Amino acid sequence: MKKSSVITLVIILIVNYSCSMGQDPLDIPSFGQVDKNSFIKELIDLGLVFEGKKDWLSNEPTYDYPFVVKADTFNFSIDFNQDIYGFGKQTSFELSFYENNSKELKNMVYEAYSSWYGTPDTIEQYNAELNRKTSSFLWKNQRLNIQYKTESVGENNLVHQIFYKSSNFEPYNKFLKDSIESNINIEELVIVNNPRPRWRKRGDGIYEFMYDINPARGQPCDYRIISAIRFKLVIEDEFKEPLYLSDNQTITLDFPLKPGKDCSMAGKDDVFFEYDIRNGKTFNVLYNKNSLESFLLEKARKYSLNNDIVPSVWIQSVAFTDGSVLNR
Repeated sequence: MKKSSVITLVIILIVNYSCSMGQDPLDIPSFGQVDKNSFIKELIDLGLVFEGKKDWLSNEPTYDYPFVVKADTFNFSIDFNQDIYGFGKQTSFELSFYENNSKELKNMVYEAYSSWYGTPDTIEQYNAELNRKTSSFLWKNQRLNIQYKTESVGENNLVHQIFYKSSNFEPYNKFLKDSIESNINIEELVIVNNPRPRWRKRGDGIYEFMYDINPARGQPCDYRIISAIRFKLVIEDEFKEPLYLSDNQTITLDFPLKPGKDCSMAGKDDVFFEYDIRNGKTFNVLYNKNSLESFLLEKARKYSLNNDIVPSVWIQSVAFTDGSVLNR
């Protein structure tokens, strides 16, 4: 017998043994207590999960779970990126399977989970959308919340999804959310590139001062949506001495900035930028170079003729769509 056949046989025997003993093979004590990599390693070491081909798009490994019921084995794919956050304890995962002989497998899965966890706490049947029927079954105990959903796709195809969540899934993710939001640095959350200050002569002693604001979104694990930004424009010379400052400028975003990268695919310290080019705005000021109010702005223009200037945007406050505000 080939080595691969022996490994497959051992995996099936282990899972079959657990099923026959009336216990869910995936209900292991470490779930909800260890990080993702440790949890996956334990499942593999126990022979419950095996690594498949790498995902062609992300190049990340995929995993399969041989779900053995009665005399049949169904290789469910298992996704470990179901946590809201991609770091900390692994408190959720998902099994999925697509097949075209719906009633038999659906009944077998339902019977298996009912034998392990008892009668489902809730059973729902409704039309998810036209020509689609979804059934949902929910089991709960002190450690786990398990939801089994089936959805018809076309005439003969059925999608099976089984969601595992530890009982502390919601409070744990709330703890992470509160921790991130209370410790976020405003410079990590919003980034503005070189504002590109420039001057243009408009008439006798009249100049137009212009600069660009293209706000970008950082920090993938803060899920609040940014709707407006208050900032100051600072122009310094090459010795960091201030030449001009424009305070309390506001830009309301026509397209609120959301996190552009799923945090479940990133670590809490990952850095990335996400922006919408449609939010870009050019600010402009017409001024008389001889007016007292424009003294500093004219000073910066004259200095820029023969020297380097260093422009920067300092974010003062960020407003979110939920009504909250983050101040510096």
